[in-house]
Amino acid sequence: MPWVPTCVECGVSDNPCRCKIFGPTLALAALSVVAVFAWPIGGIVYLVNRSKGRELMGLPVDRVYPAVNSAIPI
Repeated sequence: MPWVPTCVECGVSDNPCRCKIFGPTLALAALSVVAVFAWPIGGIVYLVNRSKGRELMGLPVDRVYPAVNSAIPI
């Protein structure tokens, strides 16, 4: 059986079970995919425009993870 990483959030009020498994796990996968592209590009942009570079490097954590996590209530 292959090992699959999962993320679990307990104590949330989004669903009756008070536990989320799929949302955080898919959000972590999406964060990883976006980070592969956003962090190197953000590092290059940082050399020219520091505020935009910081914004790009924070994009996976600030926008992608919360958006995907809140979109899936389970």
